[in-house]
Amino acid sequence: MIGRTSQDTYPAPDDFNAARFAKLRDMEGEGVKHQVVTPTLDWVNFGTGKHACPGRFFAVNELKAMLAHVLMKYDVKFKDDAGFPPSMVFAGSISPNQAAKVMFRRRSA
Repeated sequence: MIGRTSQDTYPAPDDFNAARFAKLRDMEGEGVKHQVVTPTLDWVNFGTGKHACPGRFFAVNELKAMLAHVLMKYDVKFKDDAGFPPSMVFAGSISPNQAAKVMFRRRSA
């Protein structure tokens, strides 16, 4: 967890950057290291070493499928066009703002 909040590991680690890992994968020799399923000490969400979760590939594919479904079937925006709310930082973990109101509108066929 400390690796994710270290400026030695990621530039501006507390700032939201949707393309952060895509840009890191574009760097020479870094293509495999920054995949969400790659167990490293900088990204331990699924564990690391011999304790790495064997279901991490399935879990990530399910998340991608759900996200793709939402993006294809719904228009998503913040209520009242309030904009992106500040993230919550607690114990080295960055979480979405729990007070944010998000609206989903099913797209017409």
